[in-house]
Order: sequence, then C-alpha cells, then structure tokens
Amino acid sequence: MKGPLSCLTKARYGIAWGVIGAAMDCYDTAVRYSKERIQFGKPIGVFQLQQKKLAEMLTEITKAQLLNWRLGVLWMKAKPHLSR
Repeated sequence: MKGPLSCLTKARYGIAWGVIGAAMDCYDTAVRYSKERIQFGKPIGVFQLQQKKLAEMLTEITKAQLLNWRLGVLWMKAKPHLSR
C-alpha cells in the first residue's frame, strides 16, 4: 500500500501547482477585463472596490504559492509534513 499512496502524494503536489497556474490565468483574465470593461465612462479597473478584489485575489494566489514552495522544501528534506 505504501507505493500507491506515495504516488498519490506526489500527484497531489503537482496538481496543487497546476491549480495555482489556473488561478494565475484567472487573475490575468480578470485584470484584462477590468481594463476593457467600461462603466460610467471609465474602465471598471479604476474603481477602488474592483482594485481591492483584484489585490485580495493576488494575495491568495501568492499565499498558495508560498505554501506549495514550503511543502517542496520540506519534501526535499524528506519531511512531507508541515511541522517545524
């Protein structure tokens, strides 16, 4: 059982990076849209609420990147858990 479970662990790590890539593409699409969509004579990207939402989105993506990076570092040290 150790072999199949080891394979699943590695697959989950790769999938996590893939999900982050998809999230980054969503962020890029949202930024492009906010520059193109005109509301009240201005692009919606100039409104503070829209900027806040995009900033929060980027913050969450960055947090996920850092979490996956940390997991990779621990994995390289042969400690695939998040204890100190």
